[in-house]
Amino acid sequence: AQVHLNTVDGKATITRVHLEVNAEVPGIEDSEFQKIAEGTRTACPVARALGAVKEITLSAKLKM
Repeated sequence: AQVHLNTVDGKATITRVHLEVNAEVPGIEDSEFQKIAEGTRTACPVARALGAVKEITLSAKLKM
């Protein structure tokens, strides 16, 4: 993960998080993998705990 820190109201603040996922999953198509990865990004307990972070992005790559 890449975490971006900036100063907001004079305090260090996480302003953006970018997640990178590379996986090898036999028997799955990329479209299904992307759907699962996106659902995980939005339902992840850590992502929910970071709810104040305005931007959490995801790059998910399925190795074939």
